[in-house]
Amino acid sequence: MNKSYLVFDASNSHIVVGIFGTGTESSRTRFALRESFQLIIPEIQLALAKAGIKKPDAIVSAIGPGSFTGIRIGVSAARNLAQLWDIPVIGINSLSFYGFQIRMTQSEPFAICIDGKQKRFYTKFVTGRGIDSIEAAETLDLTWTEIEQELTNNQIQHVYCNDPTKLTIANLEPRPVPEPEARALFDAAMALNLQERTWADLLPHYHRKNPAEQKHPEGIKRI
Repeated sequence: MNKSYLVFDASNSHIVVGIFGTGTESSRTRFALRESFQLIIPEIQLALAKAGIKKPDAIVSAIGPGSFTGIRIGVSAARNLAQLWDIPVIGINSLSFYGFQIRMTQSEPFAICIDGKQKRFYTKFVTGRGIDSIEAAETLDLTWTEIEQELTNNQIQHVYCNDPTKLTIANLEPRPVPEPEARALFDAAMALNLQERTWADLLPHYHRKNPAEQKHPEGIKRI
């Protein structure tokens, strides 16, 4: 492969950054619950320096759902860098990314849940065995009781959550989502054959409204 890819994710509690497709690869996962704004660009610069390239040929970025702030930071970085370098960008659903990691070790149907706060979880029920079934699964915003009902309806016995302590399921103990890895992010985007886009077409997947819009549905008036 002659094309170099910069991949990163800041949509949840970790910053994931990597360079792939070149002779020298670089990857790093760093816990950064409230530091993604300060760390994302330095981590990208470090990855580029380790790989020995000044700019990649394309960018792969997770676009959410997840932390509103993390999504905004990650997608903004992808859009800005793609525009600056005049290169294409690929956006991948965060649940598809994490689901891809789970599918590498779990062949049976499973549910993946990301804590969305307010006692709700961004959720995918992956009932098919193929990689495409992960991306095809609908992204839902559910309470734990709604998740429990869907698990029963679909006869799913395996549940993964980024914070299992917040998800209560009768007669079933949720497992932790694997720590995100840059290689898995890159491999997921390639395996799913996701489309390259221009920077202007890369949009965040908040799944819920911007918190500011919820508080001010008619907009914020400037004085």
